[in-house]
Amino acid sequence: MAVDIRDVAKAIGMSSATVSLALNNKGRVSAKTRQLVLDTAREMGYFPSSYARGLRGSETGLIGFQIGHAAEGSPITDSAFATQLLNGASRAALQQGWLVVVVPPNTNREILSKIGIRQAIVLDPVGDEGLFLHVRETGGSVITIGKPNRKIEDKGPGIIGIIDYGVETLLRTGLDHLFNSGYRRPALLTFNYPISYLSETAVEFKSWANEKKIPAIIASSQKLDIAASAHIARELLAGDRAPDAIYTTNEEGALGVLQAARQLGLRIPEQLGVITTTNTPRVLQSDPSITALDLHPDRIGERAIAMLVNLLSGDISLQNNDVPFDLYIRQSTLKVSFDRS
Repeated sequence: MAVDIRDVAKAIGMSSATVSLALNNKGRVSAKTRQLVLDTAREMGYFPSSYARGLRGSETGLIGFQIGHAAEGSPITDSAFATQLLNGASRAALQQGWLVVVVPPNTNREILSKIGIRQAIVLDPVGDEGLFLHVRETGGSVITIGKPNRKIEDKGPGIIGIIDYGVETLLRTGLDHLFNSGYRRPALLTFNYPISYLSETAVEFKSWANEKKIPAIIASSQKLDIAASAHIARELLAGDRAPDAIYTTNEEGALGVLQAARQLGLRIPEQLGVITTTNTPRVLQSDPSITALDLHPDRIGERAIAMLVNLLSGDISLQNNDVPFDLYIRQSTLKVSFDRS
């Protein structure tokens, strides 16, 4: 059921008139009250129609969606994270009468102009994507999931809203869980892609390891798939100073670690702990099930649309939002006493 202004007013305990004034930035409403109304409306999924006029009045009401690191010719990866995010954004956009259109990498910018796309959501941008540059240069609004990996000050007049993964808090939550569970030599398994999420994760991992006075063991795969991850994990685990836990940046990494552990005869979680930052059906249904940090990508998609609505209404106070997450502890880190040697 669609949420209306009366639902928001009831949730806060205010009159509909006050809520309306706050949403439209009119009347004598304090900044604190207005922010409370905006936050509550956003959480409930309510956006007044006046917020949408900017988009409805610009071209076609289409929102371009692009994955910054997708391979050429592949409009979307088989990543469950990206799919869930796209689903959340599409649902939220449709409630506003908008459509989200998946834009393949290297799409001709003349085509984007003809279609009339002037608003965009870009997942893990490098900062030089055609969609990103087109929307900025035409004065539109771009919501990025993750920080652009390049400087963007001179890329155009458009407005950028950034939904930040909050890598420091995310990573430390996972690593602290491993440490508190008895693992003392965790390694980071990541991928060679030029996106800020991965580079920030590596930096924060080194910082955490330095604080714990333990080696910062980092390995990276050239490919985002299970087989490549398993190969890298086998090399890590077969060494003389093998890690006793592996933190991976996505599900392919975690599933690859499980495969490598089975091939080497290592018991999980007794001899090896595994944790990942994507909570997907494959992670949940694996044997053993894998401990995961869940960023709730569907909610990120919804938040991207909410931020776009805010930007179109002239509210730039929420241009940079951290992503809330949950830690789900499963079999892969439920360590019991075991002598690895």
